[in-house]
Amino acid sequence: MADGCLIRSVGPDDRPAWQELWEAYLEHYRATLPPGRTEFLWARVNNEADPVECLVAEVDGAVVGLAQFVPHIDTWEETPMCYLQDLIVAAPFRGRGIGRTLINAVDEYRRRRGWCYLYWQTEEHNRPARLLYDSLTGGASPFIVYRLGLDEPRSDTGTP
Repeated sequence: MADGCLIRSVGPDDRPAWQELWEAYLEHYRATLPPGRTEFLWARVNNEADPVECLVAEVDGAVVGLAQFVPHIDTWEETPMCYLQDLIVAAPFRGRGIGRTLINAVDEYRRRRGWCYLYWQTEEHNRPARLLYDSLTGGASPFIVYRLGLDEPRSDTGTP
């Protein structure tokens, strides 16, 4: 765990910090969401009945990172797998082990629930993140991701 870093579930009082991190994440991926989409996501991560989960990293009382993830079924496994969809640490706090701590916390969350494995993806050119991910996993999966529908009109461009 990163020194002085507390990992916990997001809460209603975290909205301003969560919003700032979420907007930085979208900016990193050059993504623009339709009006209301961020509000929709915020409601999801604060709804215990929704499968989307959000953990935040707190340092000295300030939320400085987030990890959003969701379990889903797998045709090859008996238990759900866990997809880590969004991970970001505020720029001034990068390089302190907070990203690693968030991923490890999501993995522990997965283990406690009996989900079979945790996975995520990033852009090929995201070298700092890939160095961290390679150190955690031993390297990227040999699978290549393909997507249909990218040429259809959409307002959320480029999101992973």
